[in-house]
Amino acid sequence: MMFGEGETARKLQHMGENFQLSQMAAVRLAEDTISNDTINEYAHTLEQYTRKVRDEMHDSEALSWRVKVFLSNE
Repeated sequence: MMFGEGETARKLQHMGENFQLSQMAAVRLAEDTISNDTINEYAHTLEQYTRKVRDEMHDSEALSWRVKVFLSNE
């Protein structure tokens, strides 16, 4: 990597991680709500599920594509 590209790489990695987490959260939200006749509009939100997935997946192999050298700020 060339000097000065680290910040760009970190931003790109962060965007990729957020995209992956939102996709995983959307799938889980759909799975949890499809079988319910009623939906709790406060508990069944993409934001809530994204937080849950982020907490559960922080050290998961699902996010193993991340280059560890860019995670020094976490």
